This record gives sequence, structure tokens and C-alpha cells, in this order.
Amino acid sequence: LTNFGSFVAIALIFRKDIVKLVKSFFGYLTTKKEEYKNDYKFCWLIVIGTIPAGIMGIVVTKLGIFDALEENTKFVGVTLLITALFLFLIRKLKGKKDPDQITYKDALIVGLFQVVALIPGISRSGSTIVGGMTRKFKRETAFNFSFILYIPISIATTILGISDLIDSNLSLNMWICYLSATFVAGIFTY
Repeated sequence: LTNFGSFVAIALIFRKDIVKLVKSFFGYLTTKKEEYKNDYKFCWLIVIGTIPAGIMGIVVTKLGIFDALEENTKFVGVTLLITALFLFLIRKLKGKKDPDQITYKDALIVGLFQVVALIPGISRSGSTIVGGMTRKFKRETAFNFSFILYIPISIATTILGISDLIDSNLSLNMWICYLSATFVAGIFTY
């Protein structure tokens, strides 16, 4: 549920881009106008980039693969350092690709980097930015693609999280804790 706070912050930051992408997607579907084509393709790139983490997220959750590791602060600390190391290693990469130059293969590879973020402590945005930079994205392109790619994953995890919370019969105090954490996550993400 705390993920929802981050989702709201990202949606606010990228609201103009999101509205433009949605309008262009449906505009191209209905009119096939050339002006909508790049954004239409970008929407499909987001879908393709989301598929690997979506599938693996279901598998990991159903099998409880990382359940024990989520509670291991030493493991999470090491994986946070791994994210930092990879961000440090790519800091000097200078890509050339703008959003309209991203290929479906690029989107799939960045999506595979997002799968790595299922490991507790690995940053999702960090791993997808690293993925974009290794595919020669410009920094801004990697950043924007990473955060737009977050939106479908966030919506799915929020829906699943709310469903789990409703089924768990939490006390009022625990609901207050979760809602407070969601609020704080939103502020700090923003």
C-alpha cells in the first residue's frame, strides 16, 4: 500500500506526459494521424517493458521466493549498495537515443532490468535507468522511460496490496500506520 504514495507522486510529476500519451494512443488508434504515432509506439514500449516484471512478479509472489530475504536487513543493505555501485559505474555513459529512437528490443531489455528489482533492496528506478543507459539512451530518456515504466507496475502492485490488506483483517492502528507510511512515501517520492 505504501507504494501507492509513490505512484501518486510520480503521476503528479508526469501528469502532462501521461495525458499526452493517453490522448495520442487513442488518437492514433482512431485516426492513424502521424502526429500521434511516436507516442502510440512509446505506449507499446511501456507495455513490452512491463511484461517481464509482471510475469516474474506473479511467480515470485506465488512461490514466496524472496519472503525470507525481505526481513534480512543485511541482505537488503548489500543489495542497496549493489544498486549504488551500478549507478556509479554508468555515471559517465552518454547515450544518444531519444524516446522516439527506443526499439522494442530496448524496451524488453530495460524490462528485464526491472525484473532484477524484484530482489529486495534493488532499486527499481535504479535498475531500469542502468538498463536504459546500457542501451545508449540519453540520460533524460532513461530517466523518463524508467519512471513512466513504473506506472503500470505500481498500479498492479497497489491493487494486489489493497486486496491483501483487506483479506488480512488488520486493526485500525495498523491501517493508520499503513496510511501514514503511504502519505510519507508520497511526499518523499515527490
